[in-house]
Amino acid sequence: METGTERAADGRRTEARAHPVEVADTVGAGDAFMSALLHARHTGAPLATALTHATTAATLTVTRPGATPPDAAELTAALDGDSGGFGIVRTVKTSADSGLTH
Repeated sequence: METGTERAADGRRTEARAHPVEVADTVGAGDAFMSALLHARHTGAPLATALTHATTAATLTVTRPGATPPDAAELTAALDGDSGGFGIVRTVKTSADSGLTH
């Protein structure tokens, strides 16, 4: 996977691909990612959904200067495809996690 988020455990890999964007500023992308991930998991979203929310929030954040994360409406619009359709997730089964690099 070239861009996005990947999580591997128990012989399964979950990927949330990022939508290609013009990067204006990377400051705040990690904070936006973690905030969206934690919020989604806290509200009961499965991990794959939470990774999509987090990746989308980080992707939107880097498109603007000044560490400005998306608000709930912007994130929802992006996830629904109203602003580019960032929400692409797939889960693939792998034979082993040994091929992963850190």
